[in-house]
Amino acid sequence: MPRIGLKDNFFEIGGRSLIAARLFARIDQELGRKLPLATLFKAPTIETLAVLLGEGKASAPPCLVLPVQPNGSRPPFFCIPGGGSDAIVFQDLSRELGPDQPFYGLQARGLDATPIEGEFPSVEQVAADFIKAIQGLQPQGPYFVGGHCFGCLLAWEVAGQLKAQGHEVGLLGLLDPIVSNVFSGEILGRDRLRYHFQKFRGMSLGSKCGYFFEKVRNFGRTLVVRRRIAQSYDQARSMHSRYQLRPYPGRAVVFLANDSFFKPVPDRDPRRYYERVALEGIHYIEVKGDHHSMLHQPSVPGLAAELRVCLAQATAPAFA
Repeated sequence: MPRIGLKDNFFEIGGRSLIAARLFARIDQELGRKLPLATLFKAPTIETLAVLLGEGKASAPPCLVLPVQPNGSRPPFFCIPGGGSDAIVFQDLSRELGPDQPFYGLQARGLDATPIEGEFPSVEQVAADFIKAIQGLQPQGPYFVGGHCFGCLLAWEVAGQLKAQGHEVGLLGLLDPIVSNVFSGEILGRDRLRYHFQKFRGMSLGSKCGYFFEKVRNFGRTLVVRRRIAQSYDQARSMHSRYQLRPYPGRAVVFLANDSFFKPVPDRDPRRYYERVALEGIHYIEVKGDHHSMLHQPSVPGLAAELRVCLAQATAPAFA
């Protein structure tokens, strides 16, 4: 854009999650302030962000409930982003679900690239904090929860604890859950290399050049972001290593990105491990895009359409 004014709203002028991550990495670099991307929900303009930065540091709660889209008459959907990510990544998905579907992001302190003091919490602790926050908005079920990437592990535990407390879970939706009991960095690296090699080999010469330079450009763009979220990844790995998926006394819906390096090796696909511990089974839905692009244009309308159907079917008894 040729010019951005002090009062221009970040989201209204086209701001997205990767741009936000780069922006807050620069704020950290220039001002020494590590802020969650969710700050943009409270301060979406340069003017309001400057005021917030001028207020100094304040103690943060263990988790936040972020109103990605708080309006609508339907029961709210609570969704958890991946480790090092933020609820801003759900902007496109929420918009595609429509103005009548309330959508809240659940964000744990530390997993949003903000520093955390002391020992990393457990998955169980974070899930319990999420439940308190959810019930502050919705005291009674049925509850509709989901997650993306590492957020799926947290959503699984949230749903399990809700069930154990006697609450009804109307929908547990897992968006490309690449972490489970079988997550392995070695398998992940090997399958990722094979996936890119096969994709590269089938391209024309011009496409190969474009693919290569796009990967190099994206690496440069995200390098500063990767530095910013390094502690969040360490926290996610620590939480994952101490957690064991427990059987869930219900049914879950797993949305699989069709452009995935796990797709050719289903026997090692961590996204399919959940069927072993979902006591009432798993319903798989394949959607367009890869692990990240499934949440953004042009792929997100397909995911939103499928999720909209699942929410409508799950909420039908509440409207009967």
